[in-house]
This record gives sequence, C-alpha cells and structure tokens, in this order.
Amino acid sequence: MNNVKNFFRTEWAKFREMTFAEKRWYIWEYYKLHIFAFCLVVFLVGSFIHARLTRMDDYFYIAWIGVPATHVQLSGMAEYLSVIVDDPQRQRVTITDYSESEDVQFNVAIQTRFLGLLHVGTFDAFIICGTGLDEILFEQWVQPADAVLEVMHERHSFPLFRGRLVIRELLDGSQRYAAISLAGAPFIEQFGIDSSNMYLAVVANTERFEAIAKALEVILYGT
Repeated sequence: MNNVKNFFRTEWAKFREMTFAEKRWYIWEYYKLHIFAFCLVVFLVGSFIHARLTRMDDYFYIAWIGVPATHVQLSGMAEYLSVIVDDPQRQRVTITDYSESEDVQFNVAIQTRFLGLLHVGTFDAFIICGTGLDEILFEQWVQPADAVLEVMHERHSFPLFRGRLVIRELLDGSQRYAAISLAGAPFIEQFGIDSSNMYLAVVANTERFEAIAKALEVILYGT
C-alpha cells in the first residue's frame, strides 16, 4: 500500500512541474497501453449492455419447408405477423425457409441447422407442403394440435377452423388432428404464394400454443 502511495505522490509531483504539452506527451508515452485497455473494456461493456437492451426474442418461430417462396416474401409475412407479439420492442416473429435446394452443400448445412434448432426447441410450427407433412409425421416431429385447439376454444375462434382440421393416423395408430390446412388463406395469397397445398403443424416440443393460435387467426382470417 505504501508503494502505491509513493508512486502516485511521485507522479503527481512530476505533473505539477510540467507544462500542458508536456503532460499530454507524458500521459500518452507512458500510459497509452492503459488507455487502450480502458477504451477496450468500455467498448466491450457498452456492446454487451446494448445487445442486452436491444435483443429481440422469438415470440413465434415458423420453419418453412417445401413451399416455394422468396426471402422477401417470408420476411414480409413475418413482419405482418408481428401484430401478435406482446412486446414489439423485444419480441418478433421469425419465418425461415428450410426447404431443400439443388445445392448439395447448402442442403447439408441447412439440414444440420434445422435439426439443431429443432432439438433445442426453437421452432413452434411447421408450414409445409402435403408430402412434407407426411414425412414430418413419420419422423415424429409433430404433436397433435389438441393444445392449440383448446386455446382456440378459449378465444372463441375454434368454429372458424373446424373445416380446416386435418386428421392423420399417427405411429401409435391413433387418429388425431395432425395439422391445419392453409389452402386459400388470404394472408398468404396476398404475398403471391400459392397456398393450395399448405399446412401448419405444431412442433413436437413447443409449448407456445397461444402464439400459434393467434398466428393462425391472422393467417386465415386477419383477426
């Protein structure tokens, strides 16, 4: 402790005898590394705080598979669907295309990302073509839509969806509501996407049933 006091006392004595230009040169010459380190710490702390304050969480995440659509179309749909979020400043709706392409390397990369996000519970719903629906049912990536239908009952919107419910036989032999048809949905058609063979299925490990119900209301009826 005495050594530290002596150091500062000596430095202060030097400063008192220097001109302003000499002080500036002395500080830069002997403390520039300390200045750089301080600025770096301030920058990193500021970046961390900014990231925390401006971070957007996924309120609802759709994995889009097998239905032709451009990035611009999907981004427009996601932005429009953001009307369902509780906190627009911190939450968002995300729609990402995981369809296969003719690029083999791209397919490997996108499938790896898809499986990783699927298993950590990032996705809430699949929007998928008819043949793709059978595939994800076989892979057991889908849960029956019962919990979403319960939310619809509570929101008094279930009658709107009755004719769109798709029944499939699951691997356990049971007949369940496996998906909801989006055929002719005005919301999708307005973005220039053919919805005639489109379905929404609930991802097996999601619990965002209210978000799914609210999104369906907007997609099908704009409510």
